[in-house]
Amino acid sequence: MEVVKDKQLSISTEAIRSEPFNNKFVPLMSYPQEKGFFYTGNWLRFDVTNESEETDWILEFAFPLINQLDIYMLTTNGLELIYEVGSDKPFAERVIEHRFFAFPLTLEQNKQYTFYAYAVGSGDLHPPINLWSEKRYHEKIQQESIILGIFYGIILVMIIYNFFLFIGLRMRSYLFYVIMILFTLLGQLSINGIAFQYLWPNSPQWNLIAVPIFVSLACIFILLFSWFFLALKNYFPTFRYIGYGLFFFHCVTIITVFFYRLPALYFMVIFSILTFIVVLSVAIYSLTRGARQARF
Repeated sequence: MEVVKDKQLSISTEAIRSEPFNNKFVPLMSYPQEKGFFYTGNWLRFDVTNESEETDWILEFAFPLINQLDIYMLTTNGLELIYEVGSDKPFAERVIEHRFFAFPLTLEQNKQYTFYAYAVGSGDLHPPINLWSEKRYHEKIQQESIILGIFYGIILVMIIYNFFLFIGLRMRSYLFYVIMILFTLLGQLSINGIAFQYLWPNSPQWNLIAVPIFVSLACIFILLFSWFFLALKNYFPTFRYIGYGLFFFHCVTIITVFFYRLPALYFMVIFSILTFIVVLSVAIYSLTRGARQARF
């Protein structure tokens, strides 16, 4: 598999096969991945030769947050667009209903095919790209569903259990804990692509901004939970000023994402990491001051 970077999003289908770009393809794994959030495109080129007796295959791009993904097959008439999907489009437009991008291919035995793919995302995309036999792909989906079901089932049990504790004990810290886990769950579902598949399949614009909103809301309620659960009014009263500052930054992230998505992603990463460091440090400090609940 080879790649040509299109940071300006300006290389057309006709241009990618012309002489200047045709010779610029380099092996994908040897191309350094640039960190950060920025809109960029990747033109991928790969050959497939089917040496098995199976003819039905599934091409999978194992990453749910690809804004635009176009698959082309090289024919005698040039590049033929065979699939056009992406997280910018409603979920129902996908050929295979899965949180990742998967496409059925019919490959004749002992015949070589050349494919091109154009992927646009808000970062330097290097997603796992797999070619599955149809039977093995469905087996993989079943195993994946079981594992994810167990994982999210545990989180839902935690939410329900602690909600009943809040009803029984009437302690605000349990309510903030439940809300915190709920937003963490929604953020994780958004990152994994499951939320787009099942919760808001017809709202691609919301799907683009859901992650920083849910992560920021989870951080806000982590701060509230810490204040009440650790009784910081008694053990670390000045935390309220730190909490106000972090609360303000998370609100800025939520507001910014509606207008400037990429800066909001940077804010989300920076302020969420800062929140976790502060909360953990405050818990350790409270433990040294005698707050027994800080052990948890």
